[in-house]
Amino acid sequence: MSDPGETLLFGLDKLDMLLRMVTRDFGAEHWSARPGDGLHSAHWILAHLALSLNQEAGVACVFSAELDKAFDVGAPGAEDPAAWPGIEELLERFATGRAALAQRWRARTQEEWLAPVPENRLGMKNPAQGAMFVLEHAVYHVGQLGAIRRLLGLKGVV
Repeated sequence: MSDPGETLLFGLDKLDMLLRMVTRDFGAEHWSARPGDGLHSAHWILAHLALSLNQEAGVACVFSAELDKAFDVGAPGAEDPAAWPGIEELLERFATGRAALAQRWRARTQEEWLAPVPENRLGMKNPAQGAMFVLEHAVYHVGQLGAIRRLLGLKGVV
């Protein structure tokens, strides 16, 4: 793995596998449980992951204007899962968002990965650093699902 794109794509390609591993035996009670005050449910986290990967892949409106706000950064802790897409749909949207993002990343040249970007709030210097943030964000939330798994009494996956 010599260029940033290959390294980032290696990590991105593992996301579906990790997500499926940590949620493989989740039932409705696991998806809906909120393990603490102000914490989101696994259902919300999955929707947030699907939204963020699709937005990064260039999808303007992933669910609907209202639902996109409900699953975006800084969304309040209140939840209304009855209005949300189901788990299977969210898993599919996560997978298609990841695939679309991978396609977008594969199209970049090494020069494009390392081209300077305007100053931004996260201090990223180039698209490679921005992509690394997207990947780290997704891994963080998949890790949250793994923690929820253990908090709800399910065995670890490894």
